[in-house]
Amino acid sequence: MKMKSRRIGCFFVMLLSFLCLVGCGESSEKDEVTITETPIIEEAPDVEEIPVAQETLDAEETDENMVWIPTKGGKKYHSSETCSNMSNPREVTLSEAEENGFTACKHCH
Repeated sequence: MKMKSRRIGCFFVMLLSFLCLVGCGESSEKDEVTITETPIIEEAPDVEEIPVAQETLDAEETDENMVWIPTKGGKKYHSSETCSNMSNPREVTLSEAEENGFTACKHCH
């Protein structure tokens, strides 16, 4: 009885091996190979310097605090551009914001 079960086991092992070999063999279809050329990267031309607005330089020279003000309504200035879900805020100096009637936001100041 042992001999018969061994033969059956060996038969299944050989059958599985054969099926794996047949299934893993080369297919009759050929793979297409596409050859592409590598683009040649040219050196970038010299870039002109963009002048910085004078008001930005003035703020940096005086080390004055910068704040964010809303461009569409509202009279509070903010330390973060994302405070109060402002839409398209503008960065200005603290003194400029106060001169234009803005007061500090109670959430971020």
